[in-house]
Amino acid sequence: MKKSPLELVIEARENRWMSRKQSGQAFVTFSLNVPGYPKTSPLIEKAFLATSKEALRFLSTFQQVKNPGFGLDEAGHFLFLPLGGMGLKALTELKEKCACFERNHQAGRLLDLDVYDESGIPISGNRRRQCLLCDRSAILCMMERSHATADLRQSCEELLAEYLRKLENRKMIDRLTEFAVSALLTEASVHPKPGLVTRISSGSHKDMDFFTYLSSTSALAPGYLRIAEAALAGEWPENLHLSVIRCLGMTMEDNMFSATSGINTQKGAIFLMGIAVYASALSFRETRRLDHKNIRSLIGKICRGLTAELESPGATHGQMAHEKFGITGARGEVEAGFPLVFKEALPILSVCRNRGFDQDTACRLTLSAIIAENDDTNLYFRGGLKKALAVKKLAAAVVALFRKKATLKQLGRAFERLCDYCGKNNLSCGGSADLLAVSLFFESISELQNHR
Repeated sequence: MKKSPLELVIEARENRWMSRKQSGQAFVTFSLNVPGYPKTSPLIEKAFLATSKEALRFLSTFQQVKNPGFGLDEAGHFLFLPLGGMGLKALTELKEKCACFERNHQAGRLLDLDVYDESGIPISGNRRRQCLLCDRSAILCMMERSHATADLRQSCEELLAEYLRKLENRKMIDRLTEFAVSALLTEASVHPKPGLVTRISSGSHKDMDFFTYLSSTSALAPGYLRIAEAALAGEWPENLHLSVIRCLGMTMEDNMFSATSGINTQKGAIFLMGIAVYASALSFRETRRLDHKNIRSLIGKICRGLTAELESPGATHGQMAHEKFGITGARGEVEAGFPLVFKEALPILSVCRNRGFDQDTACRLTLSAIIAENDDTNLYFRGGLKKALAVKKLAAAVVALFRKKATLKQLGRAFERLCDYCGKNNLSCGGSADLLAVSLFFESISELQNHR
């Protein structure tokens, strides 16, 4: 006679208990309290793997974790962890810690982290498990059959899906923050560069050095995390995305000035990288992917009409450069969706990686390509039109040699002429350096997407 689902589940649980009892030692078990049958699905399996990993990490902070065993039967997914010889007091304390883990976990109502003595007897705890559908005790609702199994199952799956979504979001927030900070530090480290701070030189900036940049970037890191969080967690209409970025950016500026004693090290990077991080997080929220095409589209929408701000009188370098030279600078670049990054910088970075160039060389060549095409308001403000055009011409010469596959020695000499000119004329390509950092950020985005 064919067994019912309930009989199959009960039999599986009895078999688990017998095998563990025969081990002759105390143990911990972990499983998901899933209503209905069957006890697994792709969603449940994914949630079990994630939560069991967290449970083992939690246990490893105060308990030796050796030889955990995983399994699947009619009662669902399970984890078995032998503990060796432990007294009742130690087991009771362990049970309380496991109960704390359950209470503080987002999916805690579905987690069963149980402790047994060497005879297979469960160590009792004082946790009152809440029903998935109401505020009453889960045991009471089960005894009274207060809810339909289908409703409980749906609630369970919704809770697990939300847990996994938030887990993915947290991981993405961490990665985007990591990529942003790494890109800024890499750009600052590259040596030599035309008039810019490097790991060895202060360039044309007498008020700052590499260590100033380290302090500044460290102060900005939490801000990029909050920008990613805002994009993933917020419910902002399209016309307010830029306001959210700017609001968080103002806090980042305060933190930067506090860390650098009032020196403006990375104000442009706050703006440009902030938009890159926000748009990437927003793209992931909408599509669960990090597709460059979609990110560029979102950047264009976020920054629509941004260059119109340049028509208003103001005291920023961008506004003054626009008034004097008619250039749109960083605002024009982001409003167009970072064309210099995606059409110029990233392809050159890719070629450099394929040729096996070291990081310094790859970044210098990519920076040259950006400088050659970028209307850098920092450069125009410092040197005026004539010197700015001279710098762009020198950078274009480096790129031309690169496209002709010149030797590294020839490329180095051409780049040295660019650096010498900027040094002698106290020029700095700060806006282009910010775009190099953004390019490195999006290169990391590509690598992550390719490995997902």
